Amino acid sequence: MTTSRSTAYEENKHEPREAVDEELYKERILELYKSPLNKHSLAQYTIAHEKANPLCGDRIKIYADIHEGIIHDISFEGYGCAISQAAASLLTEELKKQKTHEASSFPDEKMIALLGIPISHLRQKCALLAVQTFREGIQNAIEHKQDEHAALHKTENTLRNEGEKQ
Repeated sequence: MTTSRSTAYEENKHEPREAVDEELYKERILELYKSPLNKHSLAQYTIAHEKANPLCGDRIKIYADIHEGIIHDISFEGYGCAISQAAASLLTEELKKQKTHEASSFPDEKMIALLGIPISHLRQKCALLAVQTFREGIQNAIEHKQDEHAALHKTENTLRNEGEKQ
């Protein structure tokens, strides 16, 4: 099957635009690496969680200030490659003011899409480090709260039993 010249032109005219778009995203990643957004600790936070990628040396610590199920502020500290640092910048911007139950299920695919460039299999760990760190931090906070609740309940029962013995 042969294609007409106009069809071939229509199919190929988008390639330069896609190449330009990818180049712009690469520039944006480098810009976020050099001047990251939200790269600082928070004075007040309800979650702080750190994770590293031992294969490449990337390290991210996510801070989140959460009240009544809403992320009021979120930031990060860390070091590593341009992709990991840009991803942390983009993630913190994306999650501000979100409900925690929505943010805690932030999809890997969306994180990759925010970066805007093809990410090789080897670089996916770099691209997903911040979102995985955030998810683990939320999960740890939930488990910690459940542990606190169980400990409080156990203490109340112990005090009640001691009171009955007297």
